[in-house]
This record gives sequence, C-alpha cells and structure tokens, in this order.
Amino acid sequence: MSRLKSAIKNRKYTFFRAQLSLRGHLGESVAYRVYRATTDINYFFHVFPDRKLIYVEVPKAGCTTIKRLLSVCAYGINHDDDPEAYHSRRQSGLLAPSDVGVRLFESLLRDPETLIFSVVRNPFSRLRSCYLNKFYDLKLSDPGNTGLIEQLMGDIQSLPSSDIDRDQLSFDSFVKGACTTAALGKNGHWSLMSAIIPDSSDLRIEIIKLESLAEGLDPVLARLGASEEIRSSLAKPLNQSAPKPGIKWTRPLAEAVRRAYAEDFRRFGYDSDYRAA
Repeated sequence: MSRLKSAIKNRKYTFFRAQLSLRGHLGESVAYRVYRATTDINYFFHVFPDRKLIYVEVPKAGCTTIKRLLSVCAYGINHDDDPEAYHSRRQSGLLAPSDVGVRLFESLLRDPETLIFSVVRNPFSRLRSCYLNKFYDLKLSDPGNTGLIEQLMGDIQSLPSSDIDRDQLSFDSFVKGACTTAALGKNGHWSLMSAIIPDSSDLRIEIIKLESLAEGLDPVLARLGASEEIRSSLAKPLNQSAPKPGIKWTRPLAEAVRRAYAEDFRRFGYDSDYRAA
C-alpha cells in the first residue's frame, strides 16, 4: 500500500472512531459499544450492507476460506491463484465499518434482519495452525521478523539459546509466547477469540465452528445465494498448513493453553483437555 493510500485509510478510520466516540457520549450507540467490546473493529469486521450481513473474522479459523466465499459471492472477485489477495480489502472488495460509515454501520447492527456471524476453532488446533503458517519457516536472524517475534514474546531477548542457535522458533517457545500475550490483543492470529468476538446483549452473533463449517454456513450461503459450486468448494479449505515434524503437545504446554485460553474453551464450548485437535 502506498503512503498516500495508507494515510487516507488511517484518516478515514480516525474520523470513524471520532464519530463513534461522539455517538457514545451523546447517547445510546450499539456501534460504540461494539467498538469498545472488540480488539480492532475495523480489521475484524467485514460489512455487506446490501446483503444485511456482517462477518466477524477470527484469524486462523478458516478466515481465508470465508473471505473467498464472501468475495466471490458478493462481488464476483476470484483470487484462487493467489489466496493471500483475499486478505487485502482493495483486492477482495470486502468493506470495513469505516468504509460504510458510522450511520449505516449502526443501522445494520440494530436491524434484526442483519445476519452477524463468526467462525471459531479449537484453540489447540488454531495455535498449531498459527505456528505452522506464521513461525515454522521464520528465520530469527532476519531483522524483518523482529516485530512479529516481539509481539509474540514481548521481548526477543527472552528466546532460549537453542532457538537462536537453530535460527528457528520452536513450537514450545511459540506456545509459551502465545499464552503469555494472548490476552493483550497484540496480534489476532493467536489472541483470544473471545476478545475479538463481542460478548454483548446488543448483538446476536451466529457462532459457527470450523469443525462443522459447511453445515454451519448454511444461513450465510443462503443469504449470499451461493451456487452449488461454491458450496462444494468449502470441502477444500484454503491456506491449510501441511503437517511438519517436531510439533508435539506436551502436558505442560497443553496445561498452559488450558489456562491462557480458558475463556475461549468456556464460551465456545470446546473441551480444554487436549485430544489430538
């Protein structure tokens, strides 16, 4: 993204937040309460005014597959040759709340006909997927990776010498780092799902489990008028990480995840006792 486009985007979101705050101070505003109840409303919320549809994205919970579905069905845009393009609003066509404006966003949140949905995943398999996709091939010696490591670990100096010698973050170090920073909301790929998805009496959010995605998405597919071809493509999720050696859930790691992600296990109905997630 060019500096000019980035500046325009940031200015638009700054204005959007200012409007939200004003609504919050002047009176009852569902949009303002939702803004306060989630980690990053403009990043995780995708708005489809014409379809009365809102998707609350949870990274590493089938989000590439869902964004493809939405991009293809709502805008006829297909990037199957480059699935990462679905994560670019400019290339996918997906709209953020600041793109539609506070008034329309508020109206959609209040409209009982608006379908708001999110997809969640077993915290164990979500963390494993995050490690394989974001960290397994990452070189610690590359200065370009320092920011991501610091988001995860808090301090890159806390890395064990064995990781530094191998120039690779171990699964053990990743899980410990994720558990330490999960509640801080520094990066949605390993942050608490319960911090991303608002838990508010203002909204009725359809929670769909990735483990039963095709069945759970039926109301969304109906709203989008998805073809049979699109429906069948859900059986082949995008961006799946291939199994890699050296990844093992030890008892201490599983216990750390159980404690750090306790609210995710509780709220979304997952068993916190590890069973080959």
